Amino acid sequence: MAVYYLPSAKVLHHHGAAGKDLPEITHQWLVESSKKYNGLLKYYLLTLIIGLGQKWRKLIGKS
Repeated sequence: MAVYYLPSAKVLHHHGAAGKDLPEITHQWLVESSKKYNGLLKYYLLTLIIGLGQKWRKLIGKS
């Protein structure tokens, strides 16, 4: 297998693109699995921290 180095190459990341067409039930399974794996306290703390981080980024204007 050949490996190429392309210093001028650019990568465009589309956040959430892989999961955007998944049915809503899939998201619900993810939430329930996360609650079981992390426990309720850790799940809600992580959700709060992530949510506050997203709000902060919107507030200061970073995408």
